[in-house]
Amino acid sequence: MISGFRPAFRVPRPRAGAPPLGRLVTANALSSVGDGARFAALPLLAAAVTRDVFWVSVVAAAGRAAWLTAPVIGTLVDRMPARRSMVGADLVRCAVLAVLSVSTMTGWVPVPLLVLLALLSGIAEVFFDSAAQAVVPRLAADQELERTNARIIAAQITGTGFLGPPLGAALWAVWQPLPFAVDAVTFLGSALLLRGMPARTANGPAASGDERAERGAGVCCAAPGPVCGCSAATASCAVSWWWSRCSVWASRASTRCWWCTWSAGSVCRPGDTVRCW
Repeated sequence: MISGFRPAFRVPRPRAGAPPLGRLVTANALSSVGDGARFAALPLLAAAVTRDVFWVSVVAAAGRAAWLTAPVIGTLVDRMPARRSMVGADLVRCAVLAVLSVSTMTGWVPVPLLVLLALLSGIAEVFFDSAAQAVVPRLAADQELERTNARIIAAQITGTGFLGPPLGAALWAVWQPLPFAVDAVTFLGSALLLRGMPARTANGPAASGDERAERGAGVCCAAPGPVCGCSAATASCAVSWWWSRCSVWASRASTRCWWCTWSAGSVCRPGDTVRCW
């Protein structure tokens, strides 16, 4: 055995700030599953209430239309506590889905109410997802930013695109108010997890600097003129990214709307649980 040999690497030790990051990722996973179930159950409910394909499409697109306000909501999130924005968005969606579940139980579900609730839940979703990205630098160290962001995005994609829609459709087949009640529970669980999460940690890079100074630097960089030469390029890239994401969201919404309308027309009958409005 060679004496004095030292390994070239060291096993990283768990950091004290890992539990807040675990709460953040788990809350994102719960919230995303609820969003995915809502995307599948809302068009099914609309197809059971009315046979007009136009209104079914409007209900399906109302939740996604809220993403058109993402630049405005992102600006508001930057000026609000991120954790409070996430908790508030979860509570709003919990209340919306609870109202929708009770309305489905009673059999009184007017189509304008569906459109309004879908739009409110979509706006709350935009608040939550924007704040979830803004809170990461305050909780994670520099070397953990990529891993934490990857875990959050993976949880959002898996919950919204893979786990949530089949769960919502299966719960709808069991009992029509059930997917909305389960969604309300998932959003409530996410809010409770975030309530115990600190606003920032001592290991986070944002804890060492002044938040007002950081905001002033951002405004200075976004100002026109010779203050920051890359401001125009940054704004152009931001607009291009926003436009491309809107196109992707619009195509996904239209595809899901067609699929939900077709499936709802094949499985739903007039007078099932909900009276036609």
